Amino acid sequence: DGTTASTGASRSDDNYGSAYISWATREQPISIRNSTLRKAKAKFQRANVYEMAIKRAIREMNNALATDLYTGSPTDQSLEDWDAPLGLQQWIRTTGTIGGWNRTNAGLDSAGYTTAATNITLTTLDDANIDGPVQKGGNIDLWIMPPTLYKKLKKEAQVSMQTIVVQNSSPEIGQVGFLKEYFMYNGMMITFDPFAPASSLFGLDTSSWLFEVSGSDNWRVGKFNDIGEDGPPGSQDITASKIRTSFRLVCEEPWLNVQYTTAS
Repeated sequence: DGTTASTGASRSDDNYGSAYISWATREQPISIRNSTLRKAKAKFQRANVYEMAIKRAIREMNNALATDLYTGSPTDQSLEDWDAPLGLQQWIRTTGTIGGWNRTNAGLDSAGYTTAATNITLTTLDDANIDGPVQKGGNIDLWIMPPTLYKKLKKEAQVSMQTIVVQNSSPEIGQVGFLKEYFMYNGMMITFDPFAPASSLFGLDTSSWLFEVSGSDNWRVGKFNDIGEDGPPGSQDITASKIRTSFRLVCEEPWLNVQYTTAS
């Protein structure tokens, strides 16, 4: 985005900046007791044991990634590979550095970043959108919050709007659809996420966001090795592997989004 007005001899491209967002890599171990494999004598039984272990590891990794999307904060952003992604809490702020890009110096504050204790109502959501992203050329179309705050707003909507259609899923959102409950208010989708940090509230212009997974590390399952057989003396009697994925969450226009850190 332009950081200052271009006047006189100033070239417009002189006032643009960029940031480099590295891949974050997560690995989830998979382990199976060899005694379990020995009991599963038939091939289909062994296949079922491996399948269940992989599914369990995928579920555990997805839970970790869901938390990363909110609270992820790389230890060192100058490295080529990050130990965590930049989560929503880091992207939607007024100060700090993202990928070598100092938001304060660039003048690209996220005016919707609020740390003060705020009593959230449906009007709060409307005002936050109109007073912030809309005036900057954007529009919040998704609000995400913890379940407790969602239930409060849902109750308010049911009272103030007399009737309200609460959807259980939508096949039109994203490429694979959306499965959780949500309701619509003034063109904004309002939903919850059990992984959202307590007292947090995020208003997103979804056109400004990209979640990208590396083609070479797309929930890739490694080779299983018999640690009990091949490992040093005293090794656990297990067969082990791991799932590896590299991903990043990128926001092209953070100033079109809103974050409340102390919402109730």
